[in-house]
Amino acid sequence: MTAKQQLFVDEYLIDLNATQAALRAGYSEKTARSIGAENLSKPDIEKAIADALEARRLRTEITQDRVLEELAAIAFAPATRSARGQIVRPPSGARQTSQASRDVHRTSPPHGRGQDERARPER
Repeated sequence: MTAKQQLFVDEYLIDLNATQAALRAGYSEKTARSIGAENLSKPDIEKAIADALEARRLRTEITQDRVLEELAAIAFAPATRSARGQIVRPPSGARQTSQASRDVHRTSPPHGRGQDERARPER
């Protein structure tokens, strides 16, 4: 692998955008898109990227499942401000509530199917 190709790999790992990585690695604006795609198809570059991504995953312990779990925790976390801007204290068991919300979410039918209509809030 050439030094420029290694630079492409390093730049690609920033945002996973082959065209932008090619530009930042010094390829011309006119050819960046095609060179980026071509570089991604080269076995040695493909392996270098895969190895670097795996090393990052092991180093940071961030997986797709963990990202989704964190997003769900944020989405189902209790609000800290009301619509009028008043501060609302989360319940003392907020952490357990968040876990309970995730458990309910995992077992609930998709799109509200099968739920009791009376349980839905008034609009």
